[in-house]
Amino acid sequence: MFPTLSMPVLYLFASIRQPFLDTFFATITELGEATVFIAVALLMLWCVDKYAGYFLMSTGLLGITLNQWLKVLFRVPRPWVLDPEFKIVEKARAGAEGYSFPSGHAQLSVGAYVGLLYWKRWRPAVRGLLIALAVLIPISRMYLGVHTPTDVLLSVLLALAAIFVIGPIVRKAQQQPVFLTRLLVGILVFCAGFVVFTAVFPFSPETDSAALNSAIKYAYRMLGGSLALLFGWMWDSEYLHYETKAVWWAQILKFVLGLALTLAILKLPVKHFVLGGLPIGHFFEYFLAMGFASIVWPMTFGFFSRLGGRK
Repeated sequence: MFPTLSMPVLYLFASIRQPFLDTFFATITELGEATVFIAVALLMLWCVDKYAGYFLMSTGLLGITLNQWLKVLFRVPRPWVLDPEFKIVEKARAGAEGYSFPSGHAQLSVGAYVGLLYWKRWRPAVRGLLIALAVLIPISRMYLGVHTPTDVLLSVLLALAAIFVIGPIVRKAQQQPVFLTRLLVGILVFCAGFVVFTAVFPFSPETDSAALNSAIKYAYRMLGGSLALLFGWMWDSEYLHYETKAVWWAQILKFVLGLALTLAILKLPVKHFVLGGLPIGHFFEYFLAMGFASIVWPMTFGFFSRLGGRK
């Protein structure tokens, strides 16, 4: 019912479309992609404040798992399926996989940018930019026609809930590291529960197979990422104890090289070599990439901290 009631709002957005706005919002919506979220979280994890990085990663893993779980529970079609006469901005179609409700882009963007606002007090210009992105990306999903207001509103609420539940736990972990261990174990169990759900739930034969396969893919990815992040935290808290500080140009070098290597690992065709391309291959994609990001790459930070004479 709610998605249908939301269609007049989408038609209102469609009525103001023009080439400049199409390009603007198509560009803005890219800043809500998972790759951008990973880059922001790794920047925090490696170069600013490792606890901020674990905070953002935790909100992302928990939030996207819950988001995908709700998608397969409600199985709400995309707006153009709900109303075949409705037209979307075509350049946005490729990035709109899976079911519509709730919106993954809106949840990731609010989780990242409001999460950064929650974690520390930024300069006014940075604060303004973060607020703008947290507002514009959810709006872009409606302007482009790939999500209804209902999809977006619930995603924003879920992201805010994750921030204000996870944030205090990670802050406590700065004095008592066991709190972060417990949090990451809880997220791992939640992700594992979603994988089990997708395997045993009796989905109807009418279920959209492409949308269901998208949810299964994310289920295994989040499980792999959460396990790797837990191992990374345990490795650092028990043995490595890495520092994020370095001179500015060494920070840039550390971040750019590390991000390039992490994304390259994500691009490896791992799933095609694991059990004949079965969904568990997606587990190894994120397990390897996040394992590199949280275990292997931080082992180089002593080298980067010595560049420029910093000890």
